[in-house]
Amino acid sequence: TSLVAVLLAAFWAQVATAEEIRHGAIKLDSLTFDKAMALGSHISWLLRFADYYSLGRAETTWQEISGQAVLVKNFFLADLPCHPKSGASDEDDKNEAASPERVSNEEVDETIARGKDGVNLDIMERFNITFEDKMPVFVLINEANPRGLKFDNGLLEEDRMSGARAPELLKWLGENGVPIAPSGTLQEFNELVRQFHQEGFPSALIDKAKQLAEESYKDDRKAALYAHYMQKVQEKGEGWAMKEVVRQYKVLTSPSTSQAKTAELFVKTNILQVFAKKGNT
Repeated sequence: TSLVAVLLAAFWAQVATAEEIRHGAIKLDSLTFDKAMALGSHISWLLRFADYYSLGRAETTWQEISGQAVLVKNFFLADLPCHPKSGASDEDDKNEAASPERVSNEEVDETIARGKDGVNLDIMERFNITFEDKMPVFVLINEANPRGLKFDNGLLEEDRMSGARAPELLKWLGENGVPIAPSGTLQEFNELVRQFHQEGFPSALIDKAKQLAEESYKDDRKAALYAHYMQKVQEKGEGWAMKEVVRQYKVLTSPSTSQAKTAELFVKTNILQVFAKKGNT
């Protein structure tokens, strides 16, 4: 573990500057990508490929996920900005790359592939990404998917222009081995909610949630809400959570709701949505 920490520290010192780390993401390129991937198969990466025109798309999603990613051990976000080749022909590229000294065709091809006339084109090619794709493109690399798994948010073509939505991407990460919680929720309790629904709302899991909140999360007010909502679901049925989400949303969007109340309701609604989704699966 200490060796990995040393390697990580050395790696970040080489590739990370204040300008290159944005919203908790590391900026990688053709020269540093393989170094990052060589840090170990136990490390998971979420890569974002974005061209100049798509940098603003899904930025809120990226920020939200980065806020959650810092809480997940051995999970990192990486930005890979992509730009196409210039208008110069391949023959001109090779002639320029070969000057002033003579080199082999293989070396010339490698120089071009390494991004001389484009940025991160070689990495795009590894994952079968082209500029015809709707960017940004998200790729997960972990032990289960060493060659990379592309995210497909399943939205209609016209909707995809606005980028992926955080809940969909977070759910996809969870389904593929990254234990990341939706914003404003607690993953350990989210797992209890999943088990609670699967086992038919047993009282033993409500007691377990209460004990966990008191012993391990006594300073986190969100923890106590889980046991409270579990009791409500047990009493009123699994449809209660969705009805409560709708009710609280109406209060949230009311002009008369104070800023303090809005912040409180956001926390409650995020947790209620965990219950509502489990009840609809």
